[in-house]
Amino acid sequence: MSYDALLINTSTIYTITNDKWGARSEVVIPLVKCRVMFGNKVVRNFRGEEVRSSAKIFYKANANINPEDHIDVDGSGKKRAVLKILKPQDSIAIHHIEVYVE
Repeated sequence: MSYDALLINTSTIYTITNDKWGARSEVVIPLVKCRVMFGNKVVRNFRGEEVRSSAKIFYKANANINPEDHIDVDGSGKKRAVLKILKPQDSIAIHHIEVYVE
């Protein structure tokens, strides 16, 4: 079974970009293949604070996820903040990306 076969969900990623004049705009990346596992877990966020995560999302290693992004995992339109990003790797390369969201 390939890793792609395990990515049975889709998510929408909302990323903030700045143009050359400093104006912020939101870019929507719809229907990114992923695997969502709902469940509460206490994790340390980017500021070192302990926070409660409500879901862990698995993406392919080439997914471009940033700490400032928001993710809609269930199609409800609720933008969940990214709390933590992990990039597990073996001795050769990064295998996948794990994203914890609120």
